[in-house]
Amino acid sequence: MEHSVALLARYCSEKDPTFTPFIKTGTAMDQYYIPTRYPDALADPAVPFESYSVTQAAEAVRLASEIVRAVKSGLQRE
Repeated sequence: MEHSVALLARYCSEKDPTFTPFIKTGTAMDQYYIPTRYPDALADPAVPFESYSVTQAAEAVRLASEIVRAVKSGLQRE
């Protein structure tokens, strides 16, 4: 299974073009996936909770919320 939000958005956009803008959104989200889940993904001595700002976290939540709203909207259209 692919863990790239951008790639998943690309797959979805092939079926529903309204997902095309989320390819770019997914690219932004992808930069948080590995380093925030795996503590050894960042170079020592960096750790995730010290490497990302509150502003970055808020932006990631905002982007994820946009994607969730689009998916819910798509499901309601079907």
